[in-house]
Amino acid sequence: MVLSRDATIPRLGRAIVAPCTTTIRGLPTEVVLEPGEDPVPQRCVVGLDSVLNVSLAQLTDRLGSLSGTRMHSVCDALSVAVGCP
Repeated sequence: MVLSRDATIPRLGRAIVAPCTTTIRGLPTEVVLEPGEDPVPQRCVVGLDSVLNVSLAQLTDRLGSLSGTRMHSVCDALSVAVGCP
């Protein structure tokens, strides 16, 4: 999942991303994504403990955007991952 703001991506040529996996551990740093509700083909989680900075060449197809509610959950999980109060 791309976490970077859209405006910064072309200027930097890089993006901050968090991996998605179907291995669900129930961690407070995971956000569950559901097909039908989110633009994913199967149930998975975004793992905010494993954010990376990658080149745009490493990114492939855009699947879609998350709802505002789901993005708030991602932001909350990222806050936990980096230890923000």
